[in-house]
Amino acid sequence: MQVKVSAKHQVVIPKAARKKLRLSNTGAYMVVKNVTPTEITFAKVSPDKTGIMQYAGILKNEWGKNPVATLRKIRDEEWD
Repeated sequence: MQVKVSAKHQVVIPKAARKKLRLSNTGAYMVVKNVTPTEITFAKVSPDKTGIMQYAGILKNEWGKNPVATLRKIRDEEWD
């Protein structure tokens, strides 16, 4: 199977490969397993791990720009 790389460096996974991997739904996750100068290997991420991945980074800014200072401030307020 051949695929063409678009101007945005995207490729379409051929229908036969999608069927074999059971990638019927849009938004399915895949992970890059190996990259060599001539080959890229992908693997399908199981649905149970997909649920976890959608929450990655959700609390990124919860502690502000300096989490250590924020935590120290909270602890100091509790001790007063």
